Amino acid sequence: MNTRLQKQPLIARISGPFQLLFIFMLTGLLLLSLARLTLGGWQHERVLAVIDWPTFLLQGLRADLIIIALWLVPPVILAPLWARKTFQRSWWIFTYSWSLLGLILLIFIELATPGFILQYDVRPNRLFLEYLKYPKEVFSTLWNGFRGFFVGGMLLTLISGLFIARGLYRTNPHSTIGQTHGCG
Repeated sequence: MNTRLQKQPLIARISGPFQLLFIFMLTGLLLLSLARLTLGGWQHERVLAVIDWPTFLLQGLRADLIIIALWLVPPVILAPLWARKTFQRSWWIFTYSWSLLGLILLIFIELATPGFILQYDVRPNRLFLEYLKYPKEVFSTLWNGFRGFFVGGMLLTLISGLFIARGLYRTNPHSTIGQTHGCG
């Protein structure tokens, strides 16, 4: 076996040019599961009034997999044309950026959830996105009524985003694409 491949982390050998997308999937599932457990613990009386914990967790995992799969559709569609040795660097930049953006959005939405529940008594939904059309009004409402959630959420999103960016950047773009799984 090629000694260069042996030096690669197991995840790089298994996932090849999809390494960052695989890391996104695993990190996203972990993040969403932790958020679900935290929110479920916070709202445990409401959860138990309508559903048992195993079903709650299983249905949550199903929803998380759907969200993650939908986010992965564009790179997976582009992969046959782009995930080649010739385009190795640009593919890595794209998957790095796409994975980072996806994780930051997941963190932002999960951190916004408690404040949204306190205001509207539901998890962020279509309303959450529709209100973003009116940034002045949204900012004013957040600043005047939910300053702690807003500032804390933005700081935690920024700090988490920097931490995730550093972790994703540590993947080696020159060792996985086109070297395993017959890509190239």
